[in-house]
Amino acid sequence: MKSILLLASILTGIISYSQQTPSFVDSLNHWFITGQYSADILAITPNEKAQQYEKTIQDSIKNNLDWFKEFSKTIKKGSDLPYHKNLGLSETEYQEFLVLRKKKHFGLKGNAKVRIMNNDTCIGFESVGFLIGLNFITLHKSDRIAIVEPPRKPLVKLHRFTELKSKSLSNEFNSDYTGFKWNQEITEPNISQKIFYEFVVLHLYATDHIFIQITVKSRDNGQYVTTNIVPLSFKRTGQLSLQEKEIQRLEPTKK
Repeated sequence: MKSILLLASILTGIISYSQQTPSFVDSLNHWFITGQYSADILAITPNEKAQQYEKTIQDSIKNNLDWFKEFSKTIKKGSDLPYHKNLGLSETEYQEFLVLRKKKHFGLKGNAKVRIMNNDTCIGFESVGFLIGLNFITLHKSDRIAIVEPPRKPLVKLHRFTELKSKSLSNEFNSDYTGFKWNQEITEPNISQKIFYEFVVLHLYATDHIFIQITVKSRDNGQYVTTNIVPLSFKRTGQLSLQEKEIQRLEPTKK
């Protein structure tokens, strides 16, 4: 009887442990295994249906320009336009447009090799070309911060840390995921311009890929004037031989 109770206790402990959320460090070590990987360089493309709706709205506004000039005066800057029949869509279509235009789709832009270096204290990256921004980012395990060291600029610590999770397949990745996000906004020395840095990493369960996105925005007088977004993904267990030559392949520009 005691043996049965002991076995039941052990099994309960194992099941309970397996259901726990992995720690921050355990997650990083699981996602970032030291080695060289072939990474897909991704491009953010707008939703096709949203583009069709947008063209309809633009054409309708051109045909009702005097009305639109007066209509837009009542709208707070940065807010969505309220529905009006002169926008050329039904109210249902317009609500769908507002949702679809915020949905991102990632298309393949090219390929580059990424090297991951994971030790007891931090995780670093090495790459080339479009992904060279990875070279300036380090993830620190003990204090959950990401550090950015841009060329010829002061070091930036991304202190704002957020855990990310989705159990739904209805997202831009068609996958459930867990992940982390770091960001921080700083004021550039000697100028009024503000720079916003963000680093996102997700583990996509459906494909066992690691998704990374680097975002850098500059803001002047309250408005973002430049935005650089670099998304990429690679197979978590797809290490390559370190002897392979560093390459980057891009698809020809389509005219």
